[in-house]
Amino acid sequence: MSFKNLLSFQKRMRKRVVENPMENAESLIYKATAMVHGRVIQSISRDAKTGITYGKHQASAAGEAPATDTGFLVGSITFKVDKAKEEVTGKVIASAPYAAHLEFGTSTIAPRPYMQPALEQNRKKIEKMFRDGGLIK
Repeated sequence: MSFKNLLSFQKRMRKRVVENPMENAESLIYKATAMVHGRVIQSISRDAKTGITYGKHQASAAGEAPATDTGFLVGSITFKVDKAKEEVTGKVIASAPYAAHLEFGTSTIAPRPYMQPALEQNRKKIEKMFRDGGLIK
């Protein structure tokens, strides 16, 4: 048996066969979770807002990430990576009591999503990281 481009073949195989898959998964999921967490914070703290201005406060419009005022929401956003047996899970958590109301809206307030858009904006980068790390094809 012979291979054309043996070095290329070996490189592709190394990507698929990871020596320490759980440690590799934990590292990559940590990086991906931190990336999404950073984007969540940025979308609230720095992205332009086009809603109504109340005194010095520029509110967000429906569909935009919420505008920060006191910093309580941003301060409540954390992330963690859990490892249990054969599973690694990354979570970005907003613990402010009104966090879900902003993300999904209520009967009187239109959604100001910030979690899901942060994930979507990083999806391609995360998928590439996972492919390069041998976790997905």
